[in-house]
Amino acid sequence: MTRSIRLLASASVLTVAGLAASPAFAAGTTAGSTITNTVTVSYQVGGVSQNTVSATDNLTVDRKINLVVAQLGTTTTSVSPGQTSAVTGFTVTNSSNATLDFALALTQSSGGTAAHGGTDTFDVSNAKLYLDSDNSGTYNAGDTLITYLDEIPADATKTVFVVSDIPLGKTTGAVANVRLTATAAESGGAGALGILVTQTAGANTSGMDTVFADDNSNGNTAKDGASFAENDYTVLAAALTAVKTSKIISDPVNGATNPARRWNIASPSPTAPGARLRPTSHSRTRCRPRPPILPPSASR
Repeated sequence: MTRSIRLLASASVLTVAGLAASPAFAAGTTAGSTITNTVTVSYQVGGVSQNTVSATDNLTVDRKINLVVAQLGTTTTSVSPGQTSAVTGFTVTNSSNATLDFALALTQSSGGTAAHGGTDTFDVSNAKLYLDSDNSGTYNAGDTLITYLDEIPADATKTVFVVSDIPLGKTTGAVANVRLTATAAESGGAGALGILVTQTAGANTSGMDTVFADDNSNGNTAKDGASFAENDYTVLAAALTAVKTSKIISDPVNGATNPARRWNIASPSPTAPGARLRPTSHSRTRCRPRPPILPPSASR
């Protein structure tokens, strides 16, 4: 038995008067922050208070990379054949604990099921991406043409519009499906897209590590630092039929009074020889009523 233990034993009573620790949690804490944990022990020996004992430990908050791309709205965008500047959209949310850039890529499906249940049958043309600069949720002339998202703070959400042209000749029910993919990139200065973020390899370090935390919802790949979603355009066109007829306005026998319609053996025409005809035509249009074509608005 050591001397210190003998001393405590002779004192008969050891009372721990206090044991306190100050835990800290990193949820929502900015990447790279230092968190200090402190423990303090207050105690008595034989009813006599002793000097408190304390210790501290520091840790650095890792950088969690998480992002979510989602379709804007819940329904397809109705379009007409030949329509220009047709608008659909997406939201991009930075769920990380650090400011990031996001590289953007727009792709079009080649067949398969579209975002709202139809089958992809055609591609749009002249597709461009615009940032909802005024946060109105509606595409307008003040929105900014972009190829990436720049310096997006933690927990911020941005709306990205897809503006494209619809080919002529498409019939009702034709669908064009588009996909927007966002990939995390380093921040570091406005006006330029940073390099793509890479995850820290190997064991945990004492400094700030980078950890991918994105999930596999909606067909995404988990922990790859990227996210995608799909939206679509659906054509609503008029069903038009044309009918051509003619009217006899005179013939050589009766003139304009009750002009005859009879067969000429030499020329099988259903009118008298020399009769004058007035062509007439009309068309029938059958279409379902539809609301005005408006750009989608963000869910608020």
